[in-house]
Amino acid sequence: MEKSTDKKNYSVKNRALPPELIKKANEMNILDYLDKKGILVQSIGKGQYQLVDHDSFKINADPTSEDYNKMNWYSRGEGAYGPIGFAKLYYGMNFREAVKDVTETIDEMIESVKPIEKIVRNEKPYEYDPTYITKDTSKIEDYLVNERKINPDLVEALIDKGMIRQTSKKISNDNGKEIEVNNLAFMWNRHGKIIGHDERGIVEGSHFKKIASGVPENRGFSVTFGKPESIFVFESNIDALSYASMYKPKNSRFISLNGADKPKTMYQAIKDIVDDTKEPPKNIVLCLDNDRTGREATNKLCVPLQLGEKEIDFYISQPPRFEKEKVYEKNSINELFKTIDNNDTKENNLKIKNDRLEIQEEVTGWHIYDKNLDKSYKIDDDKGNRNRLRKLFENETFEVDYISTTKDWNEVLKYVKENNISLERPLIKPRFVERDTEKNTEKIQQKNNEMER
Repeated sequence: MEKSTDKKNYSVKNRALPPELIKKANEMNILDYLDKKGILVQSIGKGQYQLVDHDSFKINADPTSEDYNKMNWYSRGEGAYGPIGFAKLYYGMNFREAVKDVTETIDEMIESVKPIEKIVRNEKPYEYDPTYITKDTSKIEDYLVNERKINPDLVEALIDKGMIRQTSKKISNDNGKEIEVNNLAFMWNRHGKIIGHDERGIVEGSHFKKIASGVPENRGFSVTFGKPESIFVFESNIDALSYASMYKPKNSRFISLNGADKPKTMYQAIKDIVDDTKEPPKNIVLCLDNDRTGREATNKLCVPLQLGEKEIDFYISQPPRFEKEKVYEKNSINELFKTIDNNDTKENNLKIKNDRLEIQEEVTGWHIYDKNLDKSYKIDDDKGNRNRLRKLFENETFEVDYISTTKDWNEVLKYVKENNISLERPLIKPRFVERDTEKNTEKIQQKNNEMER
């Protein structure tokens, strides 16, 4: 679609960037940024990391430290702070380029500089490059079968069909030592053509995950078993293979969102099945994680949807919570945040002890009560608020114990294998409230429109 010539074009180049955008970009966790850029890091201590290909490049990623998000490239005698500083130091970007790169999409930056037209990034379309694919698949087989407990027959079939591959990349560190890095690549296939791929690290402790550049929007890794009459939706590729290992599906297509809340990927999968079979899928089964993020995403995705006169049935297949082990930790304030975020307190029996502070879950959320000052502080997801609490209680230690439970389908698969039990597939049909109201009809139409775009 051509841009209208009636609107005035504004250049971002000479306009000041909003301070809130710069602040947001530099507060991003440095490890999250490196993961998305596909940069391998190695842990060298609590919250301390170095780059695999430049071992003199040290990063402090410990949020409890005064030097959090600071880095030094010792072989070059240079340092920086935050993701913006990293982009400038490592890639040689200027400040504006670094802000744009860290925020990932220029849309957010453009929309905050008003008035301005939306600018589309001219990204080179994905091209499959087989040169980094190895004939040897032993390392990804070992990872999937022995570490992830995926059915070996399924792994063999996926390798034979070229749907998973072992990659190899040789890099040199600062000492000139050559290192070979192997990853697991999930190939995105459409009508026999590879249209994209994503990779993950297979070495213990690796945080590496990367989606190849230029891949088609709203697509991801998928596996089809027979005629795809149903769609099973997962947060990750590993979860999809774990579920398939347990229940040996028939006449279905398993799709990975590569995250939790990506409805357009699900709608694209529906459209693909209509294109392939000339009829819509009978069912959609949401198999997202059994944690706060997964449950919230399930609620968002699980809305009435119909194509023509046919309404698609939704089901939920949530990973059951099995008790794995009793966990006792002495946590810093930042580790306490993670524990609270990742635990369902009612099911996991989360207990927190501190002589000075009381940590309580109330109707409005979690609170820290300071008995010495007779003052209460609310814990929420705002980064500024959490940074303030980190400074207030940086010297406090919290004694925490809870029951560790399974939350995703790979954890469930491991538990079932280790304990030699069989598990009937959990499957419920959600009850939609006020299905025929005007508000719900608008939702259905909106979802259908999104799918058709």
